[in-house]
Amino acid sequence: MNEPQRLAGTYLLGLEPMLVSIVDGEILLRLDGVPEEFAARLVGSDNTYVVRGSQLEGATLHFNDGEPAPGGQLGGVVDFVRSDEQVTTTSGKGLLLGPVDWEEGEEAAYQE
Repeated sequence: MNEPQRLAGTYLLGLEPMLVSIVDGEILLRLDGVPEEFAARLVGSDNTYVVRGSQLEGATLHFNDGEPAPGGQLGGVVDFVRSDEQVTTTSGKGLLLGPVDWEEGEEAAYQE
C-alpha cells in the first residue's frame, strides 16, 4: 500500500465515524453523513496533515505508522482508531440537504 492510500478508511473518533478517502489525488476527511462534496481536504505529508475546510479547519491529524494506518490523534489530544468495517449511525444524523441554489460567486467563495 502506498502513501496516502494507506490512510483511506473509516476511523472512530470516540463513537463518531470519521471517513478518509482519496478522490482525484486529494485526501478528503468527512464525518459520517456529510456528503463527499462537502468533505474537508487534508494537506500535508507522511503522517501529519492539517484540515482545510469544515468545522475542524486548522486542526492537525497525525496518523500512526502502519499499513493501513491503525489510527492517530486529532489536534494532538483526541485519539481515533481504524474501524474494521464501514460504520453508519442510526441517530438521524446525515440527512441530506436539497440542492443548493448558489448566488453568483457564493460557490467560489465557499470553495476558497
